[in-house]
Amino acid sequence: MKYKIGMFLISLGFISPLIGLVVPFLGFDEITSNSLVAFFMIGGPEIFIIAGGALAGKEAMQNIKTKIFSPAGPTRYAVGSYLFVFALLANLIFSYIVLLELVPICLSIQLNITIAFDILAIISILLMGKEFLIKISRLFSYEGV
Repeated sequence: MKYKIGMFLISLGFISPLIGLVVPFLGFDEITSNSLVAFFMIGGPEIFIIAGGALAGKEAMQNIKTKIFSPAGPTRYAVGSYLFVFALLANLIFSYIVLLELVPICLSIQLNITIAFDILAIISILLMGKEFLIKISRLFSYEGV
């Protein structure tokens, strides 16, 4: 039971920043909304991960660590590369939509959409793992003929 509660708290620690993004749309007053966003973005993840790690134990933390840092398989790499290309193209297309003023969008919404695409690109790089970073480093390194 402690293992399941610990794993739930660890997963809640990773999900809580997403919960923090939803809180402003729930209709709370400004003080409550700001407090909840600050907790879910700054303090909550650390508290949940530490408490979950303490409850789940060392074996669970090693299990999570090996799954996260394991080499990316073909499916994981393909999903990551599709997300990466989508994030780059979507960001590029959105930039042109804003520059050409095809759709009137206020500045705060533009910023939120751009940040969402950037986060998607970062997640896709994490999905592709070390293999992708090695390919990128080989792309930018000079090796003589």
